[in-house]
Amino acid sequence: MPIQPQPPAHSTLYTWHPPRRPLPAKKTQRFPPNTRRQETRTTMVLPGWSANSDWIVVLLMSIIFGLLDRIHGHHREFDINDSTIQFSHALHERVPMPLLVVLSVVIPAVLIILSSQLLLRSSWDTHIGLLGLALSLSLSLVVTTTVKVTVGRPRPDMLARCQPSPLATNPGSPSYGLSNSSICTAPFDSRNFQDGFRSFPSGHSSTAWAGLAFISLYLAGKLHLYDRRGHSLKVWISIVPLLGATLIAISRTMDNRHHWQDVVIGSILGALTAWFAYRFYYPSLWSSDCHRPHSPRIPSGLAAGGDDDDVSDHSRSSFSGDVENRLIQRPLSNLVSLPLSQPLQSPKPLHPADTTSVLSHYSSPPNHHAPKLQ
Repeated sequence: MPIQPQPPAHSTLYTWHPPRRPLPAKKTQRFPPNTRRQETRTTMVLPGWSANSDWIVVLLMSIIFGLLDRIHGHHREFDINDSTIQFSHALHERVPMPLLVVLSVVIPAVLIILSSQLLLRSSWDTHIGLLGLALSLSLSLVVTTTVKVTVGRPRPDMLARCQPSPLATNPGSPSYGLSNSSICTAPFDSRNFQDGFRSFPSGHSSTAWAGLAFISLYLAGKLHLYDRRGHSLKVWISIVPLLGATLIAISRTMDNRHHWQDVVIGSILGALTAWFAYRFYYPSLWSSDCHRPHSPRIPSGLAAGGDDDDVSDHSRSSFSGDVENRLIQRPLSNLVSLPLSQPLQSPKPLHPADTTSVLSHYSSPPNHHAPKLQ
């Protein structure tokens, strides 16, 4: 039986054979037994604690609001013949303070918890949603109260709170014929009297819009309102909180607590704080990821060495830079094993006889009885 000629040895000098892929090893621990629990705990706890500074800011603003609410603000001069401040004082408000807290704080918080747990099942989304709501409300309260005590505009029922003397005219400013709070017979330090000069802007309106406008944006993001599919149900779900905030603002004029300018400016102020707080933690409503909050603010150095299986989806983007660095710094010897210690040699020229034998080897029909090349 004729033996099939083999190609010369030097023809395979520069033939590159890919390295054999190792068999999949058994699943083992990626960390030493003594350090795995520590690394995993660090990776899971840090995302939840990355917003602690924001909660501190919310707490500080709440304290500032409490201090501003106790001081005696500016009392603007007024005309006792002004019909815009001669309305009666309503003893029972349509939306009292406890009901305002339920509508603007409790209900949005419950909706955030239910939406984040039912739709995303993410504790990070719950955390950020509640933090955004708290930031919107605290910022609105601080700004509104600061303007209230600075402007000192009389409410529509200010004269009913002031209870001026029957013989009082306008002796405060003879040049302009205006009066001041000295003609009032009501106790100066009473809460009811001091609140009579805090008409601008409306605190109920700003608080209602700060809480309900935030939950409106939150629901719009979860439902992907602007997904270019035209679902009217999504629009109604997102608008209902805004309608509630509008009705609360209108009730303040019905109770003779605010002028219409106070209600409009207070509503705009609350809507702006809600938009600011929402965009601070969530992407735009036109984004494809509008239903997810931004990733935790974790330094890449703290996340190094973590187990990818223990990192939640919302924090993977925070670790992307560290993973890229680890891939770049990986030595090439782990990818391709080449004998780099010897210099490369130039190829030797082929002899015509060797060329003929090689061509005849690859052009001849296969012989199944020939011995296989090792």
